[in-house]
Amino acid sequence: MSSPQLYIALAAALVLACAPSKPGPAQGGNAARVDATKTSGAPEADTYNLRGAPVKGATRREEFDLTMADAQVTIKTGPLSFSGTQTLRVQGTDDLEILEASDGEVRKGRLNHVLDKSVMNMRMTMPDGTVETMNEEENGPLHGRAETIEYVSGQWSRRIEGPAATEQQARLLKDPPIYDTMYPIAVKVGESWTQTGPELRRWLGGDFTSASGEVKNTLLSVEVQQGEKVAVIESIGEIRGTTLDEENHPIEVSMGVQGTVRRSLDRAVDLDGTWQGAMTMSGEIVQDGLAVTMSVTGRYTARMTGSLR
Repeated sequence: MSSPQLYIALAAALVLACAPSKPGPAQGGNAARVDATKTSGAPEADTYNLRGAPVKGATRREEFDLTMADAQVTIKTGPLSFSGTQTLRVQGTDDLEILEASDGEVRKGRLNHVLDKSVMNMRMTMPDGTVETMNEEENGPLHGRAETIEYVSGQWSRRIEGPAATEQQARLLKDPPIYDTMYPIAVKVGESWTQTGPELRRWLGGDFTSASGEVKNTLLSVEVQQGEKVAVIESIGEIRGTTLDEENHPIEVSMGVQGTVRRSLDRAVDLDGTWQGAMTMSGEIVQDGLAVTMSVTGRYTARMTGSLR
């Protein structure tokens, strides 16, 4: 492999390392704190529990799909600098079998990570004018694995089935397996609640060691659709986070969030949602004594669907 190709391969490794792993709506975290400040429009008098009522014995499926198309890539190493474009797609599917539920929350379940996949296509123009391409496909660390989750004494425990967890899997298993408690249990239409700090990892996904910023969520409306109550929730914010590649090099990610989700209050499942925003990823690795820096800047679109069976 020539030096330019090597630099592209290293950059591709960085991109895949910080690819979001199923970021998205409700999946533990701290209880949401409602800001009584109203948004525009006359609020309704009714108060809603957005966590809903989980159905024991049912299986909740969430499917996620994020695309970042034609992002601008810049790679620098020593005196060399070259640029190009990159497309990233992240797909994820989780099945949660609800084994126990009480007080409106899941207490025990079996979580099957059916799909966790990233696909990256990169096209770079070298300093001599030649064009190099690279296509990479990678499964996430929990792809195809299943685990038993249980909420006891205010803490989640996660026990992976089959072979012992790798170091990366073990780090992921320290996070809450689902984030239902991000939803408030008493909120009126027009009221908002804010997520900060570690709560933001649900948006970033993947193996993130830190998260900062703020996302403001607002209950826009509650509608009756085909006989069930459906909440429409808007989320707007900015998030920054740090993740690690396979050799523990830090990679910085920042992203804007703007979108909505429709959530069934009767079945405690997010039915569908869409988000978009700007995203930047940057990192540095050293190969053969040379520092290789990479930055990717573009816009992403994401959508999710959920069902109960």
